[in-house]
Amino acid sequence: MNNVYFVQPNNDLSGSLFLPYAVGTIAAYSFSREEINREYRLCQFVFTKRKIEELLEEIEKPYIIGFSNYMWSVQYNLDLASAIKKKWPECIIVFGGIQVTDDTEYLNKYPFIDLLIHGEGEEVFYDILMALSEGKEIENVFNI
Repeated sequence: MNNVYFVQPNNDLSGSLFLPYAVGTIAAYSFSREEINREYRLCQFVFTKRKIEELLEEIEKPYIIGFSNYMWSVQYNLDLASAIKKKWPECIIVFGGIQVTDDTEYLNKYPFIDLLIHGEGEEVFYDILMALSEGKEIENVFNI
């Protein structure tokens, strides 16, 4: 079973946190399908900016991690993704969200990122998971 994680951290505003809606919809789209549940295990959602060292202790052999990036979370996501890639070099790091540029700038600047999703991520992330499970080329997935 391949472990799938999602990261969409937000800031603690006077004790209030927002649930990770964007990655929640991406996870719901994929994990509502039987073929995904046969191959993948939905693991923890990271939606607070916790110490990276603590998170690395909790994460169990990640296969793929989807990061949703906003102005307030992109640096934290970059730091976490880099640390994950150092600990698990085979883990597939996927970046999406409003802060991801429409070109390959992130891939060139941050070599620990494997894929970028441009635009809406629900269908694209599902297509990535399916391509990986079927041994197909992920380069053919639309919008990455």
